[in-house]
Amino acid sequence: MLQPAADPSMMFKAAGGLIFAAFVFVGALWLTHKMFVAFKREAEDATVTKPSRPSDASAFVTATYQGVIQQMREQEKELERLHRLERQRAEESQQLAATIMRNMATGLVMLNQRGLITESNPAAKLTLGHQVLTGRDYREVFWPGYKSFDTSSGLPEAMEAVNLCLSTGHTVRRMTLNYNAPNGQSMVLGIGFSPIVAADGAIGGAIMLLTDLTEINSLQQQVRLKENMAALGEMAAGIAHEFKNALATISGYAQLIPISDLEEGRGFAQKIFKETQLLATIVTDFLNFSRPLSMMAAPFDTRELIESCFTEIIERGRFSDVTLEMTGEFPVVEGDITLLRQAFSNLLRNGCEAMADTGAPVKRLQVEGVIEKGDAGQQVRLDFHDEGCGISAENMDRVFIPFFTTKNTGTGLGLPLVHKIVVNHNGKLSVGSIPGVGTTFSVTLPLAK
Repeated sequence: MLQPAADPSMMFKAAGGLIFAAFVFVGALWLTHKMFVAFKREAEDATVTKPSRPSDASAFVTATYQGVIQQMREQEKELERLHRLERQRAEESQQLAATIMRNMATGLVMLNQRGLITESNPAAKLTLGHQVLTGRDYREVFWPGYKSFDTSSGLPEAMEAVNLCLSTGHTVRRMTLNYNAPNGQSMVLGIGFSPIVAADGAIGGAIMLLTDLTEINSLQQQVRLKENMAALGEMAAGIAHEFKNALATISGYAQLIPISDLEEGRGFAQKIFKETQLLATIVTDFLNFSRPLSMMAAPFDTRELIESCFTEIIERGRFSDVTLEMTGEFPVVEGDITLLRQAFSNLLRNGCEAMADTGAPVKRLQVEGVIEKGDAGQQVRLDFHDEGCGISAENMDRVFIPFFTTKNTGTGLGLPLVHKIVVNHNGKLSVGSIPGVGTTFSVTLPLAK
């Protein structure tokens, strides 16, 4: 256990007392010498009527020596008392530290510079399933038989992190570790560790904290499973709703064809054809959304890609009255240009459609690029802003849910697919909207390294 440092003020007082005693002793010797010289001088010049008194001088010197010795003994007693007090405080501090370790609910393991366990509390022994930990190599405890591991692909992540802590002082607040207990139970541990740094800056070991996260991890998996099942149910309900409406329309027109004239029957057949196209679009979008994305990353210019996507939308002849304004910075990023073209086109088309029925004389679609610092380094945020009808507050949390749409002809898979594409590029997609003012979709992507 670490010993508490002695109180410097008490030590300085004791040292000062000894120095004072030394000065008194030296002063007494000097005074004695002066007195002997004076007595000698007096003896030489004295008359018969004034004899010398050697006995008085001897008594004075003896008394002075005894006074110095007495003071030194008192200082020695005071120093001993201070040492005793410091030993008592050290013992109390050690007992307090041991009590804290013993009663901690979190497991605590202390390692020396070589990775050997020097201390552990009962919670650590209970969590790891070992009765004795002191003196053992931590690698053998967490990874039995680690010496026979195939290290061609590197050491386990947690082992590398602990080794880095012991060598450089790197601190890890929390990471997870899959641990196989001696009884065969598979566990998930949350571990964190920090270095033990000596007064001279040298790293003397590490302190490791352990928490059993097995039950929490199991509950999280169950919650995720329920969420996935709920999302699957919503998707199935959305598909069923779209197919039911389309099939009802097809059935109605099909029943009208036999009792209608030729020209009217052709119109009904054309409407049936449009409904089948809608069903094909739903199936295609659903497959694009559900299948894993196969990405081929390459550097590309974000400005050029956005301008190209907008040009394609305008060339189709639907939104010729919309203008695109681009401001800010549009750097080169690395990603799958085909997938990001699909995502940007979807966002631009949504903005154009939102402004289609506003009746505004000037319809502007604005895209602003902002380079900022993110958690993983530099990134660019692309804000797609329209001046359309906006999104109501009750619908804001549903825009990325598959098959949710407020459009008469929408499938509700466009924005969920955009979200999936952006996330697969290690980016983020967010939305902000004010009803009657407009909507902004923000795409954040990491910059090319």
